[in-house]
Amino acid sequence: MTEARVVPTLKPFPLRVHDNQELILVAGDQEAVVLSPGGSLLTSVDLPSPPTHALVCEDFSNDGLTDLILVTSNGVYGFVQTRQPGALFFSTLVGCLIIVMGVLFVSQYLNSNKGKPRASSAQL
Repeated sequence: MTEARVVPTLKPFPLRVHDNQELILVAGDQEAVVLSPGGSLLTSVDLPSPPTHALVCEDFSNDGLTDLILVTSNGVYGFVQTRQPGALFFSTLVGCLIIVMGVLFVSQYLNSNKGKPRASSAQL
């Protein structure tokens, strides 16, 4: 009986296909993790079987996001990166809030009197 050789992975990869910022992919026999360039853990993926080849980082779903391909003795697995639909809505909401706050600030500034009226020094 031959035992499958486990091939670990340690390589940089971009989150998006043509992105300049790269993250670090580290994979062993049971788990793969994605690290920031500073070394903090961003996410982890449990592997269904130990890899027999280094993980491949390609966009096989054609959505512009880098996906992972895992080759094992049991088969080939693909891990697709998905977008979070709420992120765009939240960013738009925060942008609108900043614009409204700016308009309110400017309108309050333009409508204000230049401070409290003061008694002139001649009256003292």
